[in-house]
Amino acid sequence: MIKNILFIILTIFLLSISTSLQSPITDTDDYKDISNFMKEICYDKSYIIIKNENGIPKFCDFVDHILEHDYDKVLNLYHKANKSFKPLELSIGDTIRERFYKKEERSHQLVDSFLKNLNLMTDQFLKSTKKRDQL
Repeated sequence: MIKNILFIILTIFLLSISTSLQSPITDTDDYKDISNFMKEICYDKSYIIIKNENGIPKFCDFVDHILEHDYDKVLNLYHKANKSFKPLELSIGDTIRERFYKKEERSHQLVDSFLKNLNLMTDQFLKSTKKRDQL
């Protein structure tokens, strides 16, 4: 009887470890949608400003940094905005302009700026949709 209980506990423990080691974030449709959108928008908006395709990967390297280190924050705000890409698009545009006009090269500074803008744009987006719904 005790052996059966210990076996069940051990099995549950091993299952919990194996599921926690998997990375569910990268397997989700949201991750694919968000990462593809952010990279595409960054490419398009960067090309308009710098007009040099070769410089775009370096110019948009902050997107990879965000997806790698701050994806949970982006995902939460994406869901908060009812899965609208508009706040992401506006925030990426602001970050690109900051990088270009202020000559900001530090990825961490750009990421902080992006997240600050994303919070602001998400709140503004929600306010605008509430006003439309009330009309």
